[in-house]
Amino acid sequence: MKYTAISIGPIYPTVLQAKSTKAFWAVSYLFSYIMKNMLRELNLPVEQFVVPYFDEDDLSNDHYPVTGLFHDQFIVEGTPDVHGVFDTVVQELADAMARDLKVDQNQVREYCKSYFNLHVISGIELDEDTLEDSIIHSISPLIDTAELTNRINPLGNETYLQNFLEMRPEKGKAGSKYNYLHRKAFQYRNFPSTAEIATEELRTKKESFYASAVEKYLQDENVDGQLEFYRTVRAELERSKHSRYRKYLKHYAIVEADGDGFGNFIKTLAERDRKKPLANGEKRMDRFSKNTLQFSRAATILINGGNREKGTDKEGEISFPLKLRGHAVYAGGDDLLFFSSVAYSTFDEAGKLTQQETIFDLIEAIDAVFDQYFTHDPVFGPIIEETPVSMSYGIAISYYKFPLAEAKELSHKALADIAKKTPKQSPLKNRVVLEFRGHSGDQFTLNLRKHPTGKIYQAFRKLSHSVVNDSNYINSLMPTLEKNIGTFYGIGSTKSTTGGVSNEELRNSKWDHFFKENFNESVHTTGSGENKQLIPFLRHLKAVFQAVYSESPIPSELDSKQEDAQNHNLENWQTISGMLKFISFIHNKDN
Repeated sequence: MKYTAISIGPIYPTVLQAKSTKAFWAVSYLFSYIMKNMLRELNLPVEQFVVPYFDEDDLSNDHYPVTGLFHDQFIVEGTPDVHGVFDTVVQELADAMARDLKVDQNQVREYCKSYFNLHVISGIELDEDTLEDSIIHSISPLIDTAELTNRINPLGNETYLQNFLEMRPEKGKAGSKYNYLHRKAFQYRNFPSTAEIATEELRTKKESFYASAVEKYLQDENVDGQLEFYRTVRAELERSKHSRYRKYLKHYAIVEADGDGFGNFIKTLAERDRKKPLANGEKRMDRFSKNTLQFSRAATILINGGNREKGTDKEGEISFPLKLRGHAVYAGGDDLLFFSSVAYSTFDEAGKLTQQETIFDLIEAIDAVFDQYFTHDPVFGPIIEETPVSMSYGIAISYYKFPLAEAKELSHKALADIAKKTPKQSPLKNRVVLEFRGHSGDQFTLNLRKHPTGKIYQAFRKLSHSVVNDSNYINSLMPTLEKNIGTFYGIGSTKSTTGGVSNEELRNSKWDHFFKENFNESVHTTGSGENKQLIPFLRHLKAVFQAVYSESPIPSELDSKQEDAQNHNLENWQTISGMLKFISFIHNKDN
């Protein structure tokens, strides 16, 4: 059997041209749109494609689900004329760009012809013995290598593409259009700015002032407009019954996600397909491809708030309990990229905080969707027990004026350079890494292993859900904790000498004593006498200390140098400190 594999680009140089969120989205949608139109033009049976998996409806609707779903590569049986199809699609795109930009059509055609790359490997032969377990693994590396030979664009000084990506309505002309891609995907809406993403909570709550403030001050995305917008937000929230001003309203998140262990998982599926097909004749690899696409769709709907454009309902309306929402940029199989607000707070009529959701709640919801299509799938579940798969996430939380390209680089490094580098104690990555860059140089990193084995993560999630109404309370704890780092070392390095008591039990009893001695004032406790106990936040904080020093114990000085053990203790404290800084940040109302 002969196969053809292609790749289109250049992806990264195009991403670097994006200066705004709408352009950032448009870059991803651009390449997905080119790929989708190539599949349309080829007009081949769906079953002929090895990757990507799709159905006819996916090709017919350009605004479902308002994000890029198609990867920049495909593998297909046979040797179709992909060069001719690519040229046709790129020319049609160039004509749309020329119309939007009101420039010479031929000039834009020449520019696009030089700019966009097509890499083709045709006539790849795989025999029956190697077909099932190596088709993706054998062909994809060839395409990856071919992508290294991107040609130089002789029209590199032209700005047609950047101008197209950054198009926005003309000032004072209500209803004037964004670019062709935005109209295809969103029809009558636009992709929000960083300030809008950061304040998404106010849109969701339908605060009466919000829509007009966005239209009045953020239309041109200029600095003065943004400043006026936030002055209005702060002033109006002083009078609101449903919201309060919080620091996180000036920050947004970029999140990148990638599947863990999928290479080995795919290999296992292919081997089992070859040895023993399923009873109904279905191939596990086909089921995997289908579930992967369904996960992409469901994750996108979840991130976008559970809403769909009218007329695109395929499997029935999907609803989620989360109020916090984001904006998907790309969802290709186990790869996700999206913007999101950082938190969502619920207040009672007296202005008291009653509940708070954060970006971590959104990640847990995505993981639940992932489990639905993989871990809990009756075919995949037993295989996953032997060959685990999971999702890892890189999060960059940035001030709304922080350069978008730098924020994107932070999220990528958080995922690729930290989360995806397998720690020795955890062969399955399954991690979430947060890089925070706030106003005035505030920064910290948080690196956690998620459920089901991550004790630290479970303790952190309970702590983050513990409501604190005094925004300064968490900051007031830090001096007491920081001056006791040496005490943490003493407790964490404690080894039991009694046969009936484990090291962990002894350490936990010492943590009980530490919190009882250091946080016994009325501000830290409830009740009196025998009923006196720590407030919920401190009880959960104590559980964090216990989990950190249980999951990441200080090594014995017999097995390592004292300096190494002390550094390990400092790393444990930095993990806890990062948690407290994040929780303080989402509670803080100061600028």
